[in-house]
Amino acid sequence: FSLPERAARVRRRPSVTPARSAGAALDTGMPDAEEKSDARDGRLSGPKSFPNRQAEFERKQHSKRALELCADRVEAYAECATGRTITLPFYCRGVFNELNECLKQHKPAEQN
Repeated sequence: FSLPERAARVRRRPSVTPARSAGAALDTGMPDAEEKSDARDGRLSGPKSFPNRQAEFERKQHSKRALELCADRVEAYAECATGRTITLPFYCRGVFNELNECLKQHKPAEQN
């Protein structure tokens, strides 16, 4: 269809009003005041408790420690990566593998 034909078709569409019984409320698809209030209370009730908060904290601490222990390899990889875009994975593969092995050595056994 061309643009004027489409516009004419849109204009010819009959308006559709939902049929409702005498006592029924019009269903607009919008949440009512109670649903909105519940949703708002859920958002504003403060931080939720995370069941794995301690495990996540420990994992981040171990990762941070591993990066500190492998700082020389991190620097070497950063130096190799400077100024490279598409060739980075190919040119710096050896340096990256050394960094990855160092990080694996310092990772706790349960994360392996």
